[in-house]
Amino acid sequence: MATKLRRGYFFKQIFQLLLALACAAAATALFNTLRNDVESIVAHQIELLSRSVSSMAALNLENALKEDNQEQLTSLINVINSEYYIFDATIYNAIGEVVVSSDLNLPLEDMLAIEGAAQTPITGLGRSQYVAEIREDNGDNMGFLRITVETQLLESEATALIDRDQQLLYLIVGLAVIVGFLLTRTLSLKRRWGSISRQEAKQTQSGQASQFVNALASRSKNTDTNEEAP
Repeated sequence: MATKLRRGYFFKQIFQLLLALACAAAATALFNTLRNDVESIVAHQIELLSRSVSSMAALNLENALKEDNQEQLTSLINVINSEYYIFDATIYNAIGEVVVSSDLNLPLEDMLAIEGAAQTPITGLGRSQYVAEIREDNGDNMGFLRITVETQLLESEATALIDRDQQLLYLIVGLAVIVGFLLTRTLSLKRRWGSISRQEAKQTQSGQASQFVNALASRSKNTDTNEEAP
């Protein structure tokens, strides 16, 4: 009987260990899935941000480009380029000639794999180009606005936040495991002490019963002895 109980307890412990490992593996997989989903959302949001910035800036450039106001165009370009995630900005006319560019402007050949280049130049790595048309009120094309967005910088900032949140989730899960272990340990000790107390109570009752029986037997023996005496 004791062997069966020990064997059952052993299999129970093995099952609990396997269940805990399976839960840990599932939690890790969920964390990785969540991270991939968040990174995809971040990339999509960066894309929307870049296109929105280029489109809104192009709308503000219409009058200045129509009047060929170099001072106003330069001021607007500097405002656009003041954003920390904008590397450079350039305004082109309708035939592709540069009208105004920011101070840190680099040629397009240094940013993209064009003119037979086998790979993207080093200066273009981690950066993305976005172009928006500058149109007149009647819809005619007046020129283009090109901005270079530091996509790797934005992704790095988002990744840092994701890593921080993921570490917090790991910490929360770890604390939950510790709390669960302590509660289980406390309840197990409570049951053990309760079992010991019940055994001691049974032993005490058994001892008292034995003492009572012995006392009765002794009294009966004394009574028989007294009756046999002349």
